[in-house]
Amino acid sequence: MSSLKEINIIKPKIKRVLDEAFETDLLLTNDGYLCDLKIVDITFDLKDEKRYKFDGCYFYNVDFNDPFLEKVEIIDCIFEKCDLSNANLSKSNIHRVSFKNSKLLGVDFTNSVQKNVSFEDSMIKYANYSFSDLNLVGFTNCEVENSYFNDSKFDKILFDNCNLNFTDFHNASLKDIDLSSNNIENIKLEGRELRGSIVSLSQTMDIARFLGILIKDNY
Repeated sequence: MSSLKEINIIKPKIKRVLDEAFETDLLLTNDGYLCDLKIVDITFDLKDEKRYKFDGCYFYNVDFNDPFLEKVEIIDCIFEKCDLSNANLSKSNIHRVSFKNSKLLGVDFTNSVQKNVSFEDSMIKYANYSFSDLNLVGFTNCEVENSYFNDSKFDKILFDNCNLNFTDFHNASLKDIDLSSNNIENIKLEGRELRGSIVSLSQTMDIARFLGILIKDNY
């Protein structure tokens, strides 16, 4: 079996030359469609219930100011050094998207569909991915502590050097997922979710409690 660290997440397809946008009120058309733009150093205020679509955009140092983005469609976009904390992205469709060095504290991803999505060097504490469908999604060097993945479906998922402490995986199968480089102390699950997962020898102490056994140190 090949390592799941080798999963091939397709990168966003961004045009080499993007139209640069500066004025917030010019960024969004009446139907909430934002396409092929480079958006830098601004604050968005997206709190209405319009259905948004972001396509082929590069966001850099953008503060989304607790946006309401339920059912948003995000395709071929990069978010770098952005703040999406407390955003409502429930029921969203996210495809070929990269989040780099960004803040996603308390983001609501419930019932979302994500494919070819990468989260790198980002703060994702208290995020909620419950009941989501995650396919080819990678988390690298991320703080994912106290987040929720319960009842989600995983297909080719990567967690690499992440803090998963107190993260909830109830009813989410971790089969074939390599957890060996992550902090899984105090993860929340029943135990059956770990069947077929990959852990390090040192992590056996963390998962022994799910098997109802105690490990005695004789040294």
